[in-house]
Amino acid sequence: MRKLCTIERGSNFATSPNQRRCYHDTDSNQNDNTIAKLVRDEILKTRQIINIEGLLEFCWNHGIPVVHFDGFPTTQEVHKFDGMVAFVAQRPVIVISINRCSPARLLFILAHELGHIIKGHVNNYAIVDEEIDPESIDVEEIEANEFASELLLCRDIEYYTQGASTGEQLVAIAQQFSDSKADTYT
Repeated sequence: MRKLCTIERGSNFATSPNQRRCYHDTDSNQNDNTIAKLVRDEILKTRQIINIEGLLEFCWNHGIPVVHFDGFPTTQEVHKFDGMVAFVAQRPVIVISINRCSPARLLFILAHELGHIIKGHVNNYAIVDEEIDPESIDVEEIEANEFASELLLCRDIEYYTQGASTGEQLVAIAQQFSDSKADTYT
């Protein structure tokens, strides 16, 4: 049974599983895209758009600390990474390690890492994403990307480019994003 849990009100951190209150149980009839929509809807209760501040607030309100740390030592075997999810004291923690990045990229990385937690990919180990690749063939990476896309865009948007895009392809992609934005405000 995979659950996104939050801490009980009045406590800053969940230090044990018993202190956590379930936000949503994915064993119900709702699918994981519905969970992304629930997260999205909760953020939009207090904001007009899904942005980095809103998603950070959501994570912290649900007992998921998000920290930035780019001081990891690198070697030939150990590389820098975009994001990581690990359990510390039986609580999920998201670490963002990328240093120079646009707010939109940071937002996607955070949503992607939250997707790993919600999808139940992290148990007693860490998931390290050296680079989040939208064209990855790894099942867990695909699921985390799909969750992030659903959360941020309100639906699964698929588009693929190889090389330069044609004007028609760019118009189609822009229309998909425009339709998604319209869904947000209806």
